[in-house]
Amino acid sequence: MVDIHGDHRYAFPGPSALTSLDAFPGLTDRKVDYLRHLGHAARDGKLDPFDLRSRPMGEALDHLKTLRGIGDFSAELILLRGACIPDGLPRHESRLARAVADVYGLDEPPDQARLERIAAPWRPYRTWVSVLLRTHLESRTNEIATGRRTG
Repeated sequence: MVDIHGDHRYAFPGPSALTSLDAFPGLTDRKVDYLRHLGHAARDGKLDPFDLRSRPMGEALDHLKTLRGIGDFSAELILLRGACIPDGLPRHESRLARAVADVYGLDEPPDQARLERIAAPWRPYRTWVSVLLRTHLESRTNEIATGRRTG
């Protein structure tokens, strides 16, 4: 938990808490095992944000995908948000294309090539624009909070 001027906010648990995790409400045993593994990886320096930022993006993503439970989607989010890469465009985040369609008034979510053209003017802050667009979509749909896709 983080205290910001008396406002208590919960933060993602640190490596030591993850390595000792036995269960967590709403998560399968398999996902809890992945979290334990990530706790060990973080403790052992395999999730070091400075190391990840020093690598070319493709190499950093490949490294992350060597960790148990990390696929394309998770690797992108860890790299872009967890390692604080300000200018990356998530390519495996389906909600982003839907959010862009909503904000830009498109009839359907753009394909990857069109999404990249739309996102070009967002440089050098494509990561943060993507986060804001996903937040916008969630505020309209509540699909993450409810676990149901609405559109």
